Amino acid sequence: MGLLMLPLSINENGGQLLAVVFLLSVCSSYAISLVIGLPYFALLQLLRLSSIVLMTLGGMILGPLAWFGTSLLIAHFYFGHSEISLDAIEFVFGAICGGSVALLFSIIAGLPVVPKWSSQPRLEQSP
Repeated sequence: MGLLMLPLSINENGGQLLAVVFLLSVCSSYAISLVIGLPYFALLQLLRLSSIVLMTLGGMILGPLAWFGTSLLIAHFYFGHSEISLDAIEFVFGAICGGSVALLFSIIAGLPVVPKWSSQPRLEQSP
């Protein structure tokens, strides 16, 4: 989707920076989701703890990591240096973004609101 919107956001008044930020944000967000988010979801599934609450909390913890990765990519590829400074508000914004993405994923996946506790093991051993 970022590639489709890229030509629309480039104009002669400096809109290219907005397009680059958007494109790098989408790429780093998907990369973080695949590398960290899916294993986190698989671990919760394995432990029978998958729920909207735990997925959203995980997203809020991992969101600042995605924000940091995006900031680093923008600083390196667009400005030519790898020095960034992150303030507390940027960590909060990353947590809000990560939590909202995880919340939407959880709702679409049909997860329960809280974990369904079960005393039965997930994998049964056959004799």
